[in-house]
Amino acid sequence: MKLFVYGEFGPMALEKSLVRHWKDAPGVQELILLERLPLPDRLSIDRIIRRFAPAQSSRIRAHNDEVLRLFRSRSGGHAALLVFKGMELLPETLRSLKTMGVHLFCYNPDPPFVYSGRGSGSEFMKGSIDLYDGYFTYHREAQTMLEECGVPSALVPFGYEDDAMTEPFVHENQEVLRGCFIGNPNPLRVRFLKQLEGRIPIDLFGNNW
Repeated sequence: MKLFVYGEFGPMALEKSLVRHWKDAPGVQELILLERLPLPDRLSIDRIIRRFAPAQSSRIRAHNDEVLRLFRSRSGGHAALLVFKGMELLPETLRSLKTMGVHLFCYNPDPPFVYSGRGSGSEFMKGSIDLYDGYFTYHREAQTMLEECGVPSALVPFGYEDDAMTEPFVHENQEVLRGCFIGNPNPLRVRFLKQLEGRIPIDLFGNNW
């Protein structure tokens, strides 16, 4: 099987940490990485268009055409695509891939039905949920909602690399007994953190807390 992975693969990206374990996984004959479309410059007109009318962005259209071109040239035989979030992938692109026989899967580290900021989702993602053959989420309530929409879903909790705990700084620094939450507020997160209020000291990092 050819496994295509769509996402970003910079030093801090979750995708980079995961794909290194899949290269030699049983059944994976070839691992092909597809880089997501980066954000344009802050002063770019395209950035404004992508924010308010993403379907009209010429860069997004060209990016989706390039994804389809690559699949047509390299997806012979059994192929699967794992999308990390997929904020720039048009639903029509995913439909075209399904007609080519590509099995579609999505891993979304944010709730798929609640968008708390510009980086947490897009109209493309919401319009594509029912196109996936499987959807991976960390959230039990999201898993239930996905399955109610007829989308097979699996729960994948957050974790860490084993070797991350062998880094010298982990052992050299004193443990700080405080909670830390990094992210923007939404009703689910606020309700959860309210349950910890007064019990555990928590530092919040994000917009509009």
